Amino acid sequence: MSNNETTLLTSVFELACPHADESNVNLTGAEYLDKGGADLIEVAGPVFEMLGLGEIDEQSTFGWRPTPRLIRIIAERAAGLTNESESNSAISLSDILTVLLTPAQGEAAPTYADDIADVLSFLGLGKTLSNGYCEPAGPLWKLILERLLQQHSKDK
Repeated sequence: MSNNETTLLTSVFELACPHADESNVNLTGAEYLDKGGADLIEVAGPVFEMLGLGEIDEQSTFGWRPTPRLIRIIAERAAGLTNESESNSAISLSDILTVLLTPAQGEAAPTYADDIADVLSFLGLGKTLSNGYCEPAGPLWKLILERLLQQHSKDK
């Protein structure tokens, strides 16, 4: 993974999931990674890979790298181009992530589900409601459906 990709992922995760114990203190990227950010980004890899937003890469800093699609989503978010769509989902994004993370990462991983939900919401793929509940947004359902269809085509 290039230094640019490491910096990009660190910045996005830090903006979406700042450390609660560090309120009013700006951490450097290295400090954020040292205080658990690296673990969070690493655990998020299989979820981002499943969504077609990451590629497993053992040579990279976090064990995965962003796909061009994720980089485009980040750029659109930075430019204010994301479109927050309404969702009537009765499913919590954290619940979906817990189901996805448990087989891939073991029992410890669900502790990161809320943080990964925050990152996906930050990217416009989830919607955080006023009560703190986070639900999947339309673009996330589209990504999930695309990946399921791709997997089905490979299985034929």
